[in-house]
Amino acid sequence: MTNAATPALSVIVTLVDGGDALLRCLDALAAQRDAPAMEVIIPYDDAAPDIRACIERHPNFTFLAMGKVVDAAPRNEFEKHDLYDRRRTAGLHAAKAPLIAMIEDRGAPRPDWARAMADLHTCYTDAAIGGAVEHDGEGVTRWAIFFVDFSRYQAPFASLHPEYVTDTNICYKREALMAVEPLWREKYQESAVNWALRDKGYSLRLDPAPVTAQLRNPPGLAALASERFNWGRVYGEQRARAAPLSRKLTWMAMTPLLPVVLYARHLRNQVRIGRHVGAYVAATPLIVFLLAFWALGELRGYLDAKA
Repeated sequence: MTNAATPALSVIVTLVDGGDALLRCLDALAAQRDAPAMEVIIPYDDAAPDIRACIERHPNFTFLAMGKVVDAAPRNEFEKHDLYDRRRTAGLHAAKAPLIAMIEDRGAPRPDWARAMADLHTCYTDAAIGGAVEHDGEGVTRWAIFFVDFSRYQAPFASLHPEYVTDTNICYKREALMAVEPLWREKYQESAVNWALRDKGYSLRLDPAPVTAQLRNPPGLAALASERFNWGRVYGEQRARAAPLSRKLTWMAMTPLLPVVLYARHLRNQVRIGRHVGAYVAATPLIVFLLAFWALGELRGYLDAKA
């Protein structure tokens, strides 16, 4: 199934947590049903968690050694996110197939995920097709993290041609990716690549068929606050990079309202899809806490953004 001479699908697994999370994800990829010829690529560097157990369990997968990428271990989530994006780029350079998918180790694909991605790209001309993201696990903290990260990626979707498609469950046509190759040559950034594809006339699609299920062990509140702040900072930088000054100033002025706007948007989405509304309401204090730090990070990103 993997390391085929001419794979139809390359799957890049972004190493984020490692350990049990990576094993769960790779086991799910090994158990795919009716999968196309597929290569699975796991880029890792000297700063990555120990993955020897994963290599021993899945010798047919490609564990791509990147060596030393950073001089010191990442100090915060902003630097970690940068490292994850560089791992994705290494996988993109190594991928051989005409279809190139990306998931992350926190999200295990359902057994029909690979077949669904391949079939969708046969049916549709869209450059990038994203799948649905569902939640595994229990606990208010896990639910809160899931809602702020993946609310918009629960099926049924509000739009089949959205502005955002998550890099935790996406598959590109190679020719489209190569059309924007300068953008990911050094570091893949989800929004920059997908928005550039859209600007070139390519389309993005969401489809409920390819599903990944998120499961992570949540850190403490301080670590969560740092994560939200720094991920918001990454997004703010990408969003503001090509925006005129007047628009950036408007976004900055709106920052105090952002947690309320985002909370209402996520709640409206849960009501629309008719699932997990009770879990969302129960997680409200933590959701608002996370959104507040996201807003602060987004503001920092706007201030840091360079063309």
